[in-house]
Amino acid sequence: EAAKFDKKVLVLDFVTPTPLGTRWGLGGTCVNVGCIPKKLMHQAALLGQALKDSRNYGWKVEDT
Repeated sequence: EAAKFDKKVLVLDFVTPTPLGTRWGLGGTCVNVGCIPKKLMHQAALLGQALKDSRNYGWKVEDT
């Protein structure tokens, strides 16, 4: 895709295994099992609660 725009891209895919032998691959711990997934689940929970609360303000929201 980058070549279409005359751009160059470099991707590094080396991960030093932890002492326990864990290898997360590209992205590392935060992207794969840490901060990002946690924030995604937290935002999903907030959205669900906001939809429930919206009924108190007169919004008509279907149950799914």
